[in-house]
Amino acid sequence: MQNEFDLNYSNDALLTRVIFLASQNDLNIFVEDTNKEYEYEEIFERLFSEDLKINCIFPTGGKPFLEEAFTLFGNSCDYGKTFFIADGDFDEALGREMIVADNFVYLKRYNIESYLLHKDAIIRYMRPKLRKTFDVAESILKYDEWYNTVAPFLKKLFTLHFVVQKYCYGTENVGRGYARFLKSNGFPKETEYDKYRAEILALIPDLDSKLDEATVNLEHIYGDEGVNFVCGKCYIGSLKLYLNTFVKKGIGEDDIKAVLVSNFDVSALKYVLDKLCQYMIA
Repeated sequence: MQNEFDLNYSNDALLTRVIFLASQNDLNIFVEDTNKEYEYEEIFERLFSEDLKINCIFPTGGKPFLEEAFTLFGNSCDYGKTFFIADGDFDEALGREMIVADNFVYLKRYNIESYLLHKDAIIRYMRPKLRKTFDVAESILKYDEWYNTVAPFLKKLFTLHFVVQKYCYGTENVGRGYARFLKSNGFPKETEYDKYRAEILALIPDLDSKLDEATVNLEHIYGDEGVNFVCGKCYIGSLKLYLNTFVKKGIGEDDIKAVLVSNFDVSALKYVLDKLCQYMIA
């Protein structure tokens, strides 16, 4: 499989190369994330049947570039079948203009990482590191305790991010990153959230009512599960810090993601498969 596309660094020669590659394949999938093609490849291998082979995955480097790629390659049969997968982000809740096309789908959660959490996979991954049986490892790790502490906090944090995006144009929100909001053990750092909230309160005096309204709106659109409208990278980052409290050798986010990509409930993405199949037979 070839992965040769990045509009972030596009020039005439590269665009020519993309056009050449795309025209050689039966199916080309465009995604936002760069340097993650191997993750998408494995997800697609698990999701799609063996009869549906993905020839090429083109990472575009963000939603604006994905949308640009759709403009360039999404409406012409000259490049074979092209299919575009965008992160959900807050687009629907913010009423942003979204592409409506048979070959373009927005994830129903914030991003692809928002689908990855899988308790049993993490316990199996940690079992040899702890040198314990599954049940003992589960009792040591207390995964549910970690999740039930982190999930409400991250929902609260991302609800605030949403309000900032909606009412405070130009004020940093998601770009603040998640690391500052987590302790070294992966649990919430409430003091940092409080500082952030106080900053926004100075801009939005009725912040509490805006947050309440946003919570209802976000849960109505995305559901009330902790992962749905939260960037999944935040959970993985928190989980990395938490798991490292149990071992001497460092565990990296890439290691955790590799385990999760191979084991998460891929049926949650069946709607992507359904739309792709409808497009392929049209």
